[in-house]
Order: sequence, then structure tokens, then C-alpha cells
Amino acid sequence: QERQATVFYGEGDTLKSFLALFLAVVVRDGAPQAGLVPEPGNVLYLDYETDEDTLWQRAELIRNGLGIDMPEGIFYRYMHKPLAGDIQQINRLVLNHAINLIIVDSAAPAVLEPESASVTAEYFRALRSLGITSLTIAHVAKNAKEKSPFGSAFWRNLPRSTFQIQASREADHVT
Repeated sequence: QERQATVFYGEGDTLKSFLALFLAVVVRDGAPQAGLVPEPGNVLYLDYETDEDTLWQRAELIRNGLGIDMPEGIFYRYMHKPLAGDIQQINRLVLNHAINLIIVDSAAPAVLEPESASVTAEYFRALRSLGITSLTIAHVAKNAKEKSPFGSAFWRNLPRSTFQIQASREADHVT
């Protein structure tokens, strides 16, 4: 939802980052794709997991698959500090580039203590201070009976929307 927080969560290797980057390309391109009608806007991708070359290689695969030119207006930032402690610099990027969507990949390194309710609440307060739509990618606890974002219950309760991402492991079926 516009100007609200969303969390995608799931096990590793479920293509959460690819899905988030697909959404970044679609939002920036602005044209309907895969049944989605995006509100066009600039995107800031905050990356705690890979590097800029990997992101652009993946974006090129997505662009080729969609048959579109690479849209300008997707901005990348390599991250190593907790988001809340770096929010002033992130806010400058949001303002300077007229960012409409921020993607945080991923939750645990963005807060350092995902099990802490106060740290998680501080993370969502920092995102909210930007006044834009956000998407955070989170993992799940291994061997948990009930799948939910790893850490504090606030990972499920504070965002406006949460979506569990699952991959089908069947050779003839993709979800």
C-alpha cells in the first residue's frame, strides 16, 4: 500500500530478492506487467546481502524477460550499518532522487537484533519517517513449526502487509 510498510518473508532460495527487484523494475517502468498496474516512481534498493554488480545483473535478466529497456530511476546503495542509525543519509537520498519506493534486503542485517521488539519498532519508525512506500525482505526461523518472519512479533505486526513467499520445488511447476 502506498506510503506503508510491507514485508516479504520466506526461506532462503525462494527468490524473494528477485521478486522485490522485479517489482522495482515494474514500478520504475510504470507499465502493467504480470497483472500488476504500478504507480510509477523512483526506487531505492538498500542492499545488505549482495553487491551492486549482482543487482544489475539480476535487473538485466528481469528487463530481458519483460522485453523492456532498463528504466532509469532505480538507485542502489550498499548497506553495512543498521537502517535506523543511517536514516539521515537515506532520507537525503530519498529527497535528492524523489524516491517513491524503498526496498530493504534484508531485515536481520538492517537491525542487527531482529529478535528485539524495541530494535524492530525503531526500524519501522525510521522507515515511517521517510513518508514513502517500503518493502522489507525477511527470512524465517529454521525448523519453526509456524512460518513467520524471523525475530520479534513486530516483524509481522508493524507492517501494513506481510506476505510469505514460497517456492515450489516441483520440476514442472513454478509458483
